Amino acid sequence: MGALILRLSARHGRATEYRRLGGEPLGVGRGFGNALIVPDAYLGAEQFRIVPEDDAFWLEVLDRTNPLRLNGVLRSEYRIALAAGDRIEVGHSVFTLLDENTPVPAARSLAASPWERLGDWRPAVSMFLLLLLAALTGWLDFLKTVEEPQWDQLLFGALSLCGSVMTWAMTWAALGHLMRHQAEFWAQLALAAAVALVWLAAMELSGYIAYAFVVDAGFFIEAASWVLSAVLSYLLLHGALSLATQLRHPGLAALSATLAAYGLLGLSDLSTRDDFAAQPQPATVLRAPFAKRLVGRDYASFDADVAALFAGLPSEDDDQESVESK
Repeated sequence: MGALILRLSARHGRATEYRRLGGEPLGVGRGFGNALIVPDAYLGAEQFRIVPEDDAFWLEVLDRTNPLRLNGVLRSEYRIALAAGDRIEVGHSVFTLLDENTPVPAARSLAASPWERLGDWRPAVSMFLLLLLAALTGWLDFLKTVEEPQWDQLLFGALSLCGSVMTWAMTWAALGHLMRHQAEFWAQLALAAAVALVWLAAMELSGYIAYAFVVDAGFFIEAASWVLSAVLSYLLLHGALSLATQLRHPGLAALSATLAAYGLLGLSDLSTRDDFAAQPQPATVLRAPFAKRLVGRDYASFDADVAALFAGLPSEDDDQESVESK
């Protein structure tokens, strides 16, 4: 049995990947468990496998959802004999079998993403992102603590967020397993942890920018929170749908779901908002970590200034006395 070379290319004809077929089976599909990972939305998680057997190569079709053509002819068999010169077409991808003596250009593979090239390092990278998220969450909570920090509360906040990320990843991995598509837990975990990291960093940065340069800091922070949350929610949902489902257009589905969810949240926020407006503060209040770096900051005077802003407003005791007098 002579060796063959499998060339992967898109329908426009540009070759993107070359694999030499030897004595081991070659799995092809979108899933991370394949020897040849193809980021084609019209391929299954495990589309087909090329198996060397009896001095020949055989094509074993594992996913019959997507039509497969061999040399332009639609084939429905489970097992098909292959030879040099055969052309396999599935989805948007074309696989051509070349003779072992065919010269192969030295071209960089465009088929695999950086995440796919990590290989066995994917679990370690995912856990590193999760630990980094926990550390960043605890650090930001510590910076915002003016009094003596409660370490158990800081730890609980970090663990709660990491638990939510783990739950999200396990849910989508289970969904991918049920749909027999992409059940890669580590990919879902890395995606959710990375999005959470970006959201925390962006929200904190927008807060510092607002208090340093923007007159209406409250409005700027609220608007930034809505925009950042919507954009990152779309990216997170898009990635989860692409990995766990066989949707042809996961981006459109994620966009529709995000617009619907934030539209309902906006209507709910408008219906519950009141007309109360706090009195303006006489000076900009620096947020942590800048407040912690101000040596000798008089927090007692600051509390007194805040109390003076609300002087004259009715308190809960006044309201209770008014009710009893009536």
